Amino acid sequence: MTEASRSGGSVVLLGGLVLAAAFVFAVLPGWMSPPVVSHQPSPAASPVSPAPGPGATGAAVPGSPAPEDPGSPVPEAPIRAEAVAPHTEAPRPARRAEPPPAEPQAAAAPKDPASDEFSAQVSAGFLALDRGEFGEARDAFVRADGLRAGSPSVADGMARATAGLKEQGLATHRRNAEAAAAREDWKTAMQESEAALKLEPAVSFAVEGRARARDRHSLDERLQGYIDRPDRLSAEAVAREAEGVLARAAQTEPAGPRLQAQRAAVARLLEGSRQPLTVTFVSDGLTRVTVLRVGEMGQFKEKTLELRPGTYVAVGSRPGYRDARVTLVVPFGKSPAPVDVRCREAI
Repeated sequence: MTEASRSGGSVVLLGGLVLAAAFVFAVLPGWMSPPVVSHQPSPAASPVSPAPGPGATGAAVPGSPAPEDPGSPVPEAPIRAEAVAPHTEAPRPARRAEPPPAEPQAAAAPKDPASDEFSAQVSAGFLALDRGEFGEARDAFVRADGLRAGSPSVADGMARATAGLKEQGLATHRRNAEAAAAREDWKTAMQESEAALKLEPAVSFAVEGRARARDRHSLDERLQGYIDRPDRLSAEAVAREAEGVLARAAQTEPAGPRLQAQRAAVARLLEGSRQPLTVTFVSDGLTRVTVLRVGEMGQFKEKTLELRPGTYVAVGSRPGYRDARVTLVVPFGKSPAPVDVRCREAI
């Protein structure tokens, strides 16, 4: 191989390397990144070395320097300019759409006074329920129902108010009945129990309380009757009846101060009724005297009888005269004043 051939091969190899480097630095980054818009016009064509003249030695390689002497420096090959896209105008921003003109707002609907009042009454009712004021709550729900009948909230509130009033009523009657029983006012205790049973017919405290109060009230009335009319004890049948009532009272517990006092009083009256007292009768000797439930005394001017305490009636009769009637009371433990029985009114 000649020296000229070796020099030409070296030049060709060196040119290839230069082209590869240009490709790496110029073309490859363009592929990896978005194209850059350039405002400079791109060249019509890459610069090409002019053809050699007739006296030039060797063929010229486009884009490569002409062969030189081995000792001469090799000029750099011109870098091909990257073809770029023609200049395009940047897109203009889209025009923002103008909002449509605002519609005129409709006038607010007028408030309904009845609806506002209904809401106020319902709220007042439930607030009263929370406070335990069931009567006030019921009144509020009644007013609300008059404004809007059939409301579920009103029906619920009314039911709760009614139940609350019922519970309050039962508690009040129970408290009153117990207080009356404690002071031995059995009539009031019985009435309070009956009032509770009108609210709740099967409530146990009222059923039991009424039965107890009724029994004690009956006992109280009978004992007090003997005390108020002790003269009735002069009759043997009444005395025996009083003894039975007294025996029943002795077994009744608890016995408060009133029952204890009644038992003692009736026992004392029964004992006194068994002890006769001397009663003196005076007359004119012409009037026939009879003591009812005791017997006939006849005509006399003065006569005595042993009578048990109680009330008696002496009747005097005489032909041609209107009958005379005298009522006398024989007290316990003390003989009465003399009793005058005579007919004075002629017929």
